[in-house]
Amino acid sequence: MRTTKAILQVLHQEGLDHIFLVPGGFVDPFVDELGNQEEITPIVAAHEGGAIAMADGYARASGKFGATLCIGGPGIFNMMTYAYTAFMDQTPLFLINGEIRSEWEGRGFIQDTSINGPVSSQKVLGNVSQMSLRLGHVHNLSFDLRRLMKKMWAPVTRGPVHLTIPLDVQQADVNNLERVEDYHNISEEIKYPNIIDEEAFAKVPEVVAAHANVAILCGAGVNEQAATNELLKLALEFELPVITTLSAKGAFPEDHPLSLGVFGWAGTYPAIEALMDPALEVLIVVGSRMNMQDTMFWHERFGRLKALIQVDVNENNIGHHFPTHYPIVGESYLFLKKLYAALIARRLSEGSNDGSSSMQAKTKERKEWLQSLRMKGGGESCFHMEDTMSDAIPIHPARVVHTLREVMPRETMLTIDNGAHSFFAAHYWKSYAPKSFFSSLRYVGAMGWAIPAGIGAQIARPTCPSVVITGDGCMLMQGMEVQTAARYQLPVIFVVFNNQAFGNPYLRAKRAQAKSASMLQLPDHDFAGFARSLGAHGITITRPDEIRSKLKEAYELRKTVVVDVKIGNYATPTETFDKMLLASLRRID
Repeated sequence: MRTTKAILQVLHQEGLDHIFLVPGGFVDPFVDELGNQEEITPIVAAHEGGAIAMADGYARASGKFGATLCIGGPGIFNMMTYAYTAFMDQTPLFLINGEIRSEWEGRGFIQDTSINGPVSSQKVLGNVSQMSLRLGHVHNLSFDLRRLMKKMWAPVTRGPVHLTIPLDVQQADVNNLERVEDYHNISEEIKYPNIIDEEAFAKVPEVVAAHANVAILCGAGVNEQAATNELLKLALEFELPVITTLSAKGAFPEDHPLSLGVFGWAGTYPAIEALMDPALEVLIVVGSRMNMQDTMFWHERFGRLKALIQVDVNENNIGHHFPTHYPIVGESYLFLKKLYAALIARRLSEGSNDGSSSMQAKTKERKEWLQSLRMKGGGESCFHMEDTMSDAIPIHPARVVHTLREVMPRETMLTIDNGAHSFFAAHYWKSYAPKSFFSSLRYVGAMGWAIPAGIGAQIARPTCPSVVITGDGCMLMQGMEVQTAARYQLPVIFVVFNNQAFGNPYLRAKRAQAKSASMLQLPDHDFAGFARSLGAHGITITRPDEIRSKLKEAYELRKTVVVDVKIGNYATPTETFDKMLLASLRRID
């Protein structure tokens, strides 16, 4: 058995069924082996950046890990932007690159990024991976693979790992040296350790039970199905309003009466009102690192609570920016489950069946507080709902997103890109389940990422429709991957918000001076025609009265479709959000 076969066998044994790659001479042994087996389906991308973003989207949508394969030299450098994205978002990815033969290292061979070359792939990808190893001898095969798998899955270090393999080692025979049978899988206990700081947790139920105005803020750490089930049960039983960060959008159904929507950029009116309300007493933060986006520039309101409870499996994520009164190291799922049980026990111990107990009274007060928050927004969760019905030409983005949500099934997965369009998409789209909304805006916000990531999501969950909302600037960066979707006959819908500009920079420049703004304009490209040239179906929308019928057509085609929507450069919902933040600061003072 060759090294390449052994590695693919281990990856499949660990649950992998697709690998995303760009071929090249230094991975020829892997390509040969992929053609000799059926367990792992190879997806050949147009660009290494596209391959790793597909693997990222696949991992986020499936709950498994993603894998990529490329050559050293230009291959690894082409991966860097989206490897950085996956690293910051803690996506489990297994990155493999093939290198020149060991005896050629450092001698001026083409595309040499070996350990002895002028630029080492380990140094390059080591910056954006949790561990980077060179398989120098087949004796270390099972040992190195297990080290990488464990590092990739462990909650504290979850994220991409990297293995570089010289060509001669790829072709080596592992028989009688290191049997793949000796490899044993990473356990579920390593991936999802059943841990919680019991001493710290013991104080929390009393704090929650003693206050009326309590809210839950959920981050990406609650995206696992078990955690979201416990969250729903806890919120429903005790009338606890739930707010999510953008990365956790959908972890709690956004049409649920207890959902206040998203806080942060593109946040909803009730979520902002709740977290900025001086009446808020206790905030339970579960699975969020409380970064700039999730706290809107570390807003001082978070430091003025009676009690801030922060729960994270990684203790390094707790207490960086605010006085955390109850820091709890533990799994989101276990915390939510234990809090539910503890609050039930406290309510039973009060022994009142007439609704007059202290906890029942607090729950009633909380329900009234929640109702008052909703009334402030006039019953609407989004800003400027009138824009969702706008008949303006060029088309208003809010109308496109709102209509798209009405046309697409409830279980649709949405992947959004980075640009002015992303704020409209995140604000007006409603998500109803975990792992149904994907964005790179948490830390990196790389343009073009959503196009291949949405392809990966479709491959991971073929029974769920996959929609990508992207911009014309993003299409110029990664639009060629539409050809990959078409080639594999994947029913991905790419909705291009074509505003003939680099949206956000254009809006900022326009406020400064006209000359700067003109520099950031783009031609009105025919992206529907571009799609047809790549083997996909193309649709163009120029008028508001076309939106519903043409989006419905795109869905019913069940094939790769690019919808080119001619939109205008409208102010994003974040401008209203910024005004609300300023008002809240005055309110606190």
